[in-house]
Amino acid sequence: MFDKGMKTVELSKGRTMREKFKALDDKDLYYLKREVTKKRKQEKEMESYLIEKALEYLETKKKRLQGEVVTVKEFVSKVYHKVAEDFKEIVRNRFPHITYGQDPESKTFKKSYPMNFKTYFFRLVRGYFTQNKKL
Repeated sequence: MFDKGMKTVELSKGRTMREKFKALDDKDLYYLKREVTKKRKQEKEMESYLIEKALEYLETKKKRLQGEVVTVKEFVSKVYHKVAEDFKEIVRNRFPHITYGQDPESKTFKKSYPMNFKTYFFRLVRGYFTQNKKL
């Protein structure tokens, strides 16, 4: 009843299609893994940069009483804009900055930053401070 030649052809076509899809899946997985590792590397670099700035903040906190250093708001805004410039993709996802039509060259934009970035930054500062206090 059934032609054996037809079945073999259909099976071989399906097998080749499956092999093509498997090759595409492997490529997609490769690029996805590469993208994820790149993103993790950037997050680690951003984290180390922010820890460095947290240490700088703790050092400048002593000098702020004498009036030699910028205020806290100016310091955090400079750090935010530097991080936003260097790590655009991560900052856009983790710390979205909604300005509602402000001019990017205005002073108010340059002094502004999202509150969740400020919270994150000062958690880093507090964490480093409490770790060193225990030592």
